[in-house]
Amino acid sequence: MSEHTPGPWEIDDSNPEGWLDIVSADDGKVIGDEGILNNSFLTGNAYLIRAAPDMYEALKDFLNDWNKTGGRVSGPTLDKIDAAIAKAGPHA
Repeated sequence: MSEHTPGPWEIDDSNPEGWLDIVSADDGKVIGDEGILNNSFLTGNAYLIRAAPDMYEALKDFLNDWNKTGGRVSGPTLDKIDAAIAKAGPHA
């Protein structure tokens, strides 16, 4: 697997050109940018990108639970999945 900037990632809407920057929550480093603030389709993409590290971790936990228990997933893992899905929405 290729390397990536560790999460969490956040959205910075202060770009003077109106772009939404996806930044590392730890150091503010710009990871990427997506769309114009007033374009709902591109704004949705930015929120989905922001949630990527959380989704990745939740999926790893899901597979770990599933494989260890023969098809059961723990409550904390389900909570992590719910939080990642919520973070992907623009109202998270």
